[in-house]
Amino acid sequence: MQKNIKNFKENILENIFGQRKTSNVVRILIDSFDELIFIVNSEGKVIYLNTKSKKYFKITNCNDIENFFNIDKDYIKLCLEGKAFSSIKVFFEDNIIYFDLAPITLNSRIIGGLIAIYEKYDSESFNITFQLLNNINKEIEMFYEMYYDEIMVTDDKGTIIGVNNPVCEEYYNLNEANLINLNVKELENKGIFKPSVTLKAIKEKKHISIIQKTQTGKVLMVYGLPVFDNSFKLLKVFSTSKNLTEIYTLKEKLNKTEKLMEKYYLKLKEIKNEKNLFEYVVYKSPQMKNLVDLIKRISTVDSHIVLSGESGSGKTLFAEIIHKLSNRQNHEFVNINCGAIPENLLESELFGYEKGAFTGARNEGKIGYVELANNGTLFLDEISELPLRMQVKLLKVLDEKNFIKVGGIKPIKSDFRLIAATNKDLEKLVKENKFREDLFYRLNVIQINIPPLRERKDDIPLLANFFMEKYNKKYNTNKKLGPKVFDAFLEYQWPGNVRELENIIERLVVTIDKNLIEKSDLPSLFFNQNFSSLQIDYIFPLKKSIDDLEKQLLQKAYKIHKNTYKMAEVLGISQSSVVRKLKKYKIDINSNMD
Repeated sequence: MQKNIKNFKENILENIFGQRKTSNVVRILIDSFDELIFIVNSEGKVIYLNTKSKKYFKITNCNDIENFFNIDKDYIKLCLEGKAFSSIKVFFEDNIIYFDLAPITLNSRIIGGLIAIYEKYDSESFNITFQLLNNINKEIEMFYEMYYDEIMVTDDKGTIIGVNNPVCEEYYNLNEANLINLNVKELENKGIFKPSVTLKAIKEKKHISIIQKTQTGKVLMVYGLPVFDNSFKLLKVFSTSKNLTEIYTLKEKLNKTEKLMEKYYLKLKEIKNEKNLFEYVVYKSPQMKNLVDLIKRISTVDSHIVLSGESGSGKTLFAEIIHKLSNRQNHEFVNINCGAIPENLLESELFGYEKGAFTGARNEGKIGYVELANNGTLFLDEISELPLRMQVKLLKVLDEKNFIKVGGIKPIKSDFRLIAATNKDLEKLVKENKFREDLFYRLNVIQINIPPLRERKDDIPLLANFFMEKYNKKYNTNKKLGPKVFDAFLEYQWPGNVRELENIIERLVVTIDKNLIEKSDLPSLFFNQNFSSLQIDYIFPLKKSIDDLEKQLLQKAYKIHKNTYKMAEVLGISQSSVVRKLKKYKIDINSNMD
């Protein structure tokens, strides 16, 4: 990197003081001085004179210098090499003018020189000119250390005295004529560019770098360098700019892309979390699809919810899903079964108690479930079992968002969302005066009914396979359900719903000592179905009808179970009774009864 910078500087200086035309950068620098200044190359030829000199001598071309002055190039060359006195006296319109020269070196090699011109020669003028040339050399040095695309020079008040025209037009849509003699403060106020690095450099008196935006939509990295004299008095400010618009635009696009990716990541994470939440909600039926869609919609609102459904239908599972999808997901989900807590302990469990509130109370008191649920979700399962006295207290908490502990006097705030669950008809209980009407309407903002398993039979095979996979993995087995098992599952009424199905699958995986589980392996409850649906098409003598039915049952039982012990279990009689009845009806168990 250092080598590249050094080569860059050498190339610039070679270009300035070589035989080629002096660069636009140096023109800006030299034109910013009020003194008369020439630039000569290493051969002593004048290659540039600043604006002040052109006006003073009324010339425009460097070649015209020789028409006005009798300058000996060889002598200048000797001066540059230090072999002659560096102060030169010439005549101009009958006046004597003095040239003072300072060589410019690069790597100990003379590449050119600066000539300052003054009308009077004395020691004071010589010293001033010598100092001036030294300052110019230093400024050239600093100038090229910070050379970028756009260059602007201002005086110590921020008034522009030099710019490189083409780049400024591109950056600010103003040419040199529009900018010279304007103050950067005025340009900043007009929004030509913001903020001004020059004003910051003047104020802080140090090198400043900032990001600047222009009225043309450019984004610039701007550097400001204040220049001081020997007494640390501010003389002028150089500023240079590097066009970062493309980089800045790409960065903005990258930031937008990153934000979009973050948005997609969060959405994917949300979808993944949602998928994980519904991992145990296995369904195919339209009833369950509608239920899941409804739960997704209402989870983000803060309304109270009543989940109704038979035991084992999944009310607790859905309550947890609603909590985890809600804005309260980072706070507690407090689950209370109102029917499992004795009535005399229910108040202290719900609301907590203060120290010494009653005999047997803890010395430090206790925090109740309602307080634990602050900012989270309070799930009251079997809310129909909540005593009427506690229903009044719960209604008060819902209305006022605060409560008082048992034995306490200070109200405690608790902001929670209530989800209640019941397997009973609350509206019917209200009519029977077993549930408060005001609490019923306070709770019943959103009511969600979870259908029983027998009403969504499309889900039964899916659930059965899901639980088989779960318990095969748990117990490291590889068991499968036979086709007739699924037929039996579809015929069964499932009074215990999904919970009953899961328990039966686990029981089969654990107790059946073979990989294929058949219908005959099912518990007896699958064969003791209710006969209320039995239809009688003809009337026969009662004894004969009973005998025929008993014979058919024995034949069917043996066809399924193949042994008298299993037959006895499903028929609910002893094994000896089965053997006796088989003989009675002359049923040959060795014959094919298909």
